Amino acid sequence: YAVLGGTPAYLLEFEKDLNNTIRKICSKQSFLLRETEFILREEVSKPRLFFSILHAVSIGKTTSGEITNQTGLNKGVVGKYLSVLIDLDLISRDLPIDASWKSRKGIYSIKDNFFNFWFKFVYPNLEYIETNPDAIIHLIKEDIDSYLGRPFEKMCKQFLIKEGITYSMKVGSWWYKEDEIDIVALNEKKKQLMFFECKHKNLRYNQSLKILEDLQEKAKLVRLFNDNRREQYGLIAKKIERKDKLRENGFMAFDLEDWK
Repeated sequence: YAVLGGTPAYLLEFEKDLNNTIRKICSKQSFLLRETEFILREEVSKPRLFFSILHAVSIGKTTSGEITNQTGLNKGVVGKYLSVLIDLDLISRDLPIDASWKSRKGIYSIKDNFFNFWFKFVYPNLEYIETNPDAIIHLIKEDIDSYLGRPFEKMCKQFLIKEGITYSMKVGSWWYKEDEIDIVALNEKKKQLMFFECKHKNLRYNQSLKILEDLQEKAKLVRLFNDNRREQYGLIAKKIERKDKLRENGFMAFDLEDWK
């Protein structure tokens, strides 16, 4: 899901071994190697500029200023092209859950996981994939764990909604300067807040406890409601050691075993 997204035609290329899926994408015989490029060339008149912007977003340049600096394009041009990409439903402008729609704190993200993967790993290496695919596949494999973090956050939000854990709550994220909380859910009427951190890794009990303690401190920076608000804290990871003990201590704890 993190690599191929949800497009049925792409999922037909799925391999149980992620390395094999990556190798297939980087094969000159696979339609996936140039698929994203073909789609964009059909939609826009100046694809090169769009490619530069999408690549910048895929590598973590998520504010308008960062994208402008990364691409070297004029700020007005970047703004115009970002608007086109939003209209094409290729990227989204996200805001902290406590910000108004007029806020300048918006950050941009690529909506489709395959587009995000392609622009981060494939697009800047197309020339080398043609001549030395094994080297590029090796580089992707080295960096894949760090890439999986954001798609995992998306999956965690979907899990919380699907399981009814955040029923009747607005679900988003929060950030301010260097601080960030992966998932924040709120119910304004009940003054209820849920804070979650998402970790695409296996966690020992003491690691989980430290993450949750840090989360409680960051949550104090979220200026919503007042001192009478109801707060809950949670952690979602691949595997959580002694998650029942965390639950006994009042925390919410979910790992992949709970997703079955």
